[in-house]
Amino acid sequence: MSRFKDIRAYLPHAAQRIHPYAAPLESRRLHALPPTLIASAEHDALRADGEAYAKELISAGVPVQVTRYAGITHDDLIAHAPVFDDVTAFLRKYFDRAH
Repeated sequence: MSRFKDIRAYLPHAAQRIHPYAAPLESRRLHALPPTLIASAEHDALRADGEAYAKELISAGVPVQVTRYAGITHDDLIAHAPVFDDVTAFLRKYFDRAH
């Protein structure tokens, strides 16, 4: 995330920029996280970061579903029907297990 020019406006202090809430790849406690869905777009400036995070989660033993959606941008993710379907299925899978 530090490659974005306006990150300092959002997180003015260096310690904030490396906090796991802002930079999850900085966390050393990934093993305690819940099952995670990572959706990335083919044309997404954050795709590599998301996929790197997925690898770290998998290495920590966290159940992860990673999908890269072809032909779309980051902005398209929210309205892309296959993303909605995958998110819904993922949530159902893990919420059904909770009951």
